Amino acid sequence: MTSLVLDLRGNPGGLINEGVRVASLFLEPGDTVAVSQGRSPEHSKVYLAGQSGGWDDLRIAILVNHGTASSAELIAGALQDHDRAVILGAPSFGKGVLQTTYPLGEEIAIKLTTARWYTPSGRTVQRPRPDKEGAIGNRTPALAPRLFHTDAGRAIPDASGILPDLTVRGAPRSDAERALLSALGEDIGPFRSVLANYAEDLHKTPGAPRFESFRVTGEMRNEVFARLEQIGLELSRTTFDNASAYIDEQLGYEITRELFGPAAEARRRALSDRQMQAAVRLLRRARTQEEALMIAAAERARVSSR
Repeated sequence: MTSLVLDLRGNPGGLINEGVRVASLFLEPGDTVAVSQGRSPEHSKVYLAGQSGGWDDLRIAILVNHGTASSAELIAGALQDHDRAVILGAPSFGKGVLQTTYPLGEEIAIKLTTARWYTPSGRTVQRPRPDKEGAIGNRTPALAPRLFHTDAGRAIPDASGILPDLTVRGAPRSDAERALLSALGEDIGPFRSVLANYAEDLHKTPGAPRFESFRVTGEMRNEVFARLEQIGLELSRTTFDNASAYIDEQLGYEITRELFGPAAEARRRALSDRQMQAAVRLLRRARTQEEALMIAAAERARVSSR
C-alpha cells in the first residue's frame, strides 16, 4: 500500500487521547499533535506523538466536512500542520474545546468545558457560532482570522474549523431526486425497508447477481415499485421513473451489502463518491506527499482563477 484516504466526514470525534493516538500513526515520535490550555495546570497539556506506524512514505489524503468535529478535527489539524496529509472536502465543524465530566451521583454527572485545544502551529479551530460576534458576515477587522503556518510555510487561518487544502463539494441532489424525497416525506423509512427486503429476497433466488460490479436493471426497479404499491405507499410512477438514477444507486447499495458484504458496499459507494474520487485521483498523480500538496495548491489556484 502506497497511499491512504482517511475519511473523517461526519465523524463527531471523541476522546482527545484517541485522536492523538490516531494522528501519531502518521507522524514522527515526539511531534506535537495538540496543545490544551485550561485555567489550571491539570487542564493544560502538550500532546506529543507516540508510537508511529512507520509509514513515512505513505501518501495521505483526509476527507472532512461540516460533520467533522472535535478529535476528528484534531487529527486533520495535526497532519495538516505537519504537511503530512492533504485535506479535501468542505470546511469542518469547528469545535476547539475540551470537556471534563464530573460524576455527581448514581447515573448523574455534569460535563463542563474546561480547556481549549490548539493545533501544532498554535491555531484554534473553534468557529464562532453563526449568531455570535466574529462569525462570518459579522467580523470586524480586529476579529478576522489570524494566519498561522504549517511546517513547510503554508498559510492557514484560525477560528475557521479545518479548511481543506482543496475544496471539493459533494454531488448536489438532482431535481428528480429532490422531487422523489419530497413525495416520500415521512415514508422514507418504509421506502428504504422495501429496498432492503427486496435485496434480501433477491439473495435467495437463482438469478441473483454473481459479481459486485452488477448493474441494477429495469426489472429490479419494476419489482421495487410493485412492492411500494403493495404496502400502500402513494408515489406516482412518473416521479419514481424520473428518479431512476437515485433508485438504482440506493438499490445497488442494498443488494451489494446483502449479497457481497459491507466491504463490497463501501467499494461501490466509493465509486460514486465525488470527494472520495477526487482524493484518489490526486494521490494517484503524486509520487510523494509534498507533490500531493503541490497538486492540491495548483488545482485550488486553477479553480479560483475561473
